[in-house]
Amino acid sequence: MPARFFCFLLAGLWIAQPAQAQQQNVRFTYLTTNQGLSQNNVTCIVQDKKGFMWFGTRDGLNKYDGYTYTLYRNDPLNPMSLSHSYIHSLFEDKQGRLWIGTDDGGLSLFNTQTETFTNYKHIPGIENSLSHNKVMAIAQDAQGYLWVGTSGGGLDRFDPQQKTFTHFTHQATNTSSLSLNEVSSVFIDRAG
Repeated sequence: MPARFFCFLLAGLWIAQPAQAQQQNVRFTYLTTNQGLSQNNVTCIVQDKKGFMWFGTRDGLNKYDGYTYTLYRNDPLNPMSLSHSYIHSLFEDKQGRLWIGTDDGGLSLFNTQTETFTNYKHIPGIENSLSHNKVMAIAQDAQGYLWVGTSGGGLDRFDPQQKTFTHFTHQATNTSSLSLNEVSSVFIDRAG
């Protein structure tokens, strides 16, 4: 997904200013496992308010300061580690907190002071827990709620104050419900 978006931006630049684009010398720098990245398959990227680059991969979360990487992975013996090492989505909220959507570990919140994670997972039988542990997308609305797209559980609204989830799912008898329970992208309309 990031590659297609990036190509779309380049295509837009080419169409908007073809003569200028041809004259510029564009240089790309590659960040790979040779420079310390945990894996070459980067699934998502975010730059935080402090300037750090965060790379989600299929093998951990990488923080890059421009020189070195700090790697965060799941440690099954440490409940305060990243909930799963396969990362699908990254999001920095208005408060500057980093949220991580994982493949089978739910939603993780990174604490910059302690470098630990608070993990929110689906707990069978607990109605206000996360609906599904595969988190594909995260966004925040004007009221501060997080909207979490899952692969199989629909869309969840997370209240960070109460630490509870409200579920929005496909209902076959309700034409106003979600069309599917697979939500891979979330966009908050700021105009409405």
